[in-house]
Amino acid sequence: MSSERLDQLEKLRAAQPDNALTLFMIVNELFKLERWDRVVATGREYLALARDEGAAYRLLGHALSRLGRGPEAKAVFLEGAAIADAHRHSGMAEEFRREADSL
Repeated sequence: MSSERLDQLEKLRAAQPDNALTLFMIVNELFKLERWDRVVATGREYLALARDEGAAYRLLGHALSRLGRGPEAKAVFLEGAAIADAHRHSGMAEEFRREADSL
């Protein structure tokens, strides 16, 4: 995975700073590039801007876990499980609870 796609997304974000979808796509690219600190910062920025149904919590939780921040990752997974349940994504909610239990 190259950072070329990330560069393109960052340009799009600069042109449309309130576009939550672009921000989520950036978080996803950062995750693929294993830029964990940036996943955390940008993921939190995205969650402050958007009404996510759970997917961003997965990326944020795993990034925190990879940074050795287990208690924070656990809290994110549990929050994500509650959000996923609220949107009737029961499989995702269960996945997040398993992730939280493993930390």
